[in-house]
Amino acid sequence: MVSLYETLELRYGLKPAQARETHCAIALGRAEAHQLGLQPGAPALSAERLSVLADGTPLEYVWSVMRGDRYQIVLNLSAF
Repeated sequence: MVSLYETLELRYGLKPAQARETHCAIALGRAEAHQLGLQPGAPALSAERLSVLADGTPLEYVWSVMRGDRYQIVLNLSAF
């Protein structure tokens, strides 16, 4: 199995240079709640990411919604 980014680079010569991802706490709407097996208004986390090429051309846009009761964020921090 090959990753999406490997395919984009090897087949199309497209390599993301950077990305910005934003996470927000939200209350689920009806459609998202149904898909996640929760009630509308239940807490969740949304993530929005935009990856761009070196010249700033957008390459990938991702919007995700995750259950608030099953999502964990782990950050490994170190001194420079």
